[in-house]
Amino acid sequence: MYRLLIPLVLCVTFGPVAHGQTDAARVLIESRQALGGDSSLSAVRAFAASGHVTRVALRGLQLRSDLDIVAVLPERYIRKERLAAGPRSVDTALGFSRHTLIRATPMIAAPSAATGAGPDPRRALDSGALLLARQEFGLLALGLFATAFEGYPLGFTFAGRAESPAGTADVIDVSGEALTGARLFIDATTRLPRMVSWQGADVRLSTLQAMAPTSTTGREFSQNEIQDQMARSRATVEYRLYFSDYRPVDGLQWPFRLRRSIAGETIEEWELERFHLNPTIDEKAFQVSR
Repeated sequence: MYRLLIPLVLCVTFGPVAHGQTDAARVLIESRQALGGDSSLSAVRAFAASGHVTRVALRGLQLRSDLDIVAVLPERYIRKERLAAGPRSVDTALGFSRHTLIRATPMIAAPSAATGAGPDPRRALDSGALLLARQEFGLLALGLFATAFEGYPLGFTFAGRAESPAGTADVIDVSGEALTGARLFIDATTRLPRMVSWQGADVRLSTLQAMAPTSTTGREFSQNEIQDQMARSRATVEYRLYFSDYRPVDGLQWPFRLRRSIAGETIEEWELERFHLNPTIDEKAFQVSR
């Protein structure tokens, strides 16, 4: 049976900050060299990856889906998933093409259009989803390229050096739209990206999920339980995206295992099986059935 990895605990201590952006640029250059070299990375105009993602759902249930990722640099990206649900399958997608959101969420009904005065809830949801897709692309690019792209621009400042049971890492503060307290950890020995962390709202259990009955007893949550979950969703917690299992891909080193955690709890793990660099991308790759 597939098991999620136990989250790694990093006990971080920082050394003095020196030369800010200059040192950050130096560390990123060294990391890009370890990933395969700046010229080889710059030659990548598009990539496709496929594999599986295992996600922790309500009450610890693990859901495993097929995963496909397509990106055309610098500002087109889509992640598609297919979950087998009995005789049927459920397809979802999230991505963007320049300033246009690409999304398919068949299990979630879109809110009705606003009537009269006031904001349109659909527009607010689309705006948030577009930012989420761009941010996902930007954070993923840090593990693959040790740099940022126009699809989600980022700024970098050297923060210091971190010590942990897993080893030593150079730490870079990362700034981006709606990105709070983000830091990129570069392994001091291999110079490969190890992890990026940031702060965000706790979304492990949404209010909608908290109000749903359990799958086993049918018991509805009490009002106190619902309030607890609503308070939890407003709390700020640490997110981490780990990069590991780097393997050669056409002369580059790319991570085949990615893991995301919230407040030290693993919520999803990607197992990538293959990468294709500079493939011919059909326009249909960025089209989804809603």
